[in-house]
Amino acid sequence: MGAAVASLVAAVVAPRVASLVAIEALGPIAQPVSALVDATTAIAVRRRKAEEKEKEEKDEGKRMAQFESKDAAVRVRMKTGLHFVSEPGTQRLVDRGVVKTETGKFVWSSDPVAVKNSPMRYSEDDVHTFLDGIQCPVLNIYGDKGLYDWLNKKGFGNRASHV
Repeated sequence: MGAAVASLVAAVVAPRVASLVAIEALGPIAQPVSALVDATTAIAVRRRKAEEKEKEEKDEGKRMAQFESKDAAVRVRMKTGLHFVSEPGTQRLVDRGVVKTETGKFVWSSDPVAVKNSPMRYSEDDVHTFLDGIQCPVLNIYGDKGLYDWLNKKGFGNRASHV
């Protein structure tokens, strides 16, 4: 998510950005133009339902997922993560991303709203326009077991030619 936002910001405030370092991404995930309305509507509906569920759970005193230990959080993250991350990498994510509660259990410290899909969507041409607007040097780093193949399969592989 950070590289997607950073790419957009680097274009919007281009004169103020000296350089851009991105890991595994340039620009946000795009949608085909024909799917923009339906995809945006679906995201907005899912987001509203999730917010209603969160409010209901908060009113009932329920909390986010709690883990007995950091090791338990690692196991769950490795099973449910969108993309493969090694166990040592997942351990680092957990070490940085969970906090211990008063009850001794661990919860993710992230803002639940921040990790939801944004209802804002761009077409691939829109993303290219933003990338074309970046004026600074760009270093995009891909891992050998990262998103590169997935991005290419989804049609996002030629973005580097736009920076």
